[in-house]
Amino acid sequence: MKATIPKQFLTLRSCPILHYSLHLFLEKLPAYCTANGISPPGQVILVLDPKYQPEYQPIVDKYEGRLAFANPGVERQGSVENGLNKLHELTGGVCEYIAVHDSARPLVTIPEVCDVVIDAQNVGAAVLGVPCKATIKESEDGVLVQRTIPRSRLWEVHTPQVVKVNALLRGFKKVEKEGLEVTDDVSIIEALGEPVKLTRGEYTNLKITTPEDMEVATAILAERGEEEIVLVDNYPVSLAPVSRVASARPPASPGSLGGERKITNFGNGRLSDGGEERRSYPAGPTPSKWHE
Repeated sequence: MKATIPKQFLTLRSCPILHYSLHLFLEKLPAYCTANGISPPGQVILVLDPKYQPEYQPIVDKYEGRLAFANPGVERQGSVENGLNKLHELTGGVCEYIAVHDSARPLVTIPEVCDVVIDAQNVGAAVLGVPCKATIKESEDGVLVQRTIPRSRLWEVHTPQVVKVNALLRGFKKVEKEGLEVTDDVSIIEALGEPVKLTRGEYTNLKITTPEDMEVATAILAERGEEEIVLVDNYPVSLAPVSRVASARPPASPGSLGGERKITNFGNGRLSDGGEERRSYPAGPTPSKWHE
């Protein structure tokens, strides 16, 4: 991006890119759940270098009890593990599922999050993704084509990635013991030989990587009619690095949320997306037990 600050803190319209993810998990998604009589996600963990945490303290203070810091690790899996440990600390170790979201993806939608949570609860792990549009060539030396990989078998994966906590913990042990290299969270589950569901997402859930991505993201937000985001008043936009956003909620005791619906009751419609179908949410279908 050739920027002097990490891309998560570049200004998208009028606020840092990261704020779109925080706004989704702290404002939009809870409001959606509450409006439909369903328990919202209860805990969000922001993995952030300690030297930058004072910049975000006003937001943590505003969402006291729902937002907390965790320190990053050396690698991605270390950051995720630290975030998970913080969730265990705050929820008393009863968190069942965790969702890990890349803060450089500001355009993920509520239906996408709901879909991937459903699939994770049905299978044990799920990841948002879209079928690859481009033809992919494999090359060993970067000069000559070795082969063309069948495009019909390739998916570009996004976030959130939702995983059952006990499986992730077992995966961390395996990765550490065997010195495995993993590129994302569900790769840890793959290393265990356990299934991961591909949840069809949107091509608009792009990761901000280039200046052109900023332009596309701005256009998408304008097309959606998204309002400007203000998490706290008079908040600076020139901030510092954040790697992951995750959230969780411990299971509620049976019957404690009267009228609570099961996560499988998300609605029976579908949304059309370029010839593919996705779930729709006509009557506010969102998960009843958020362990994101």
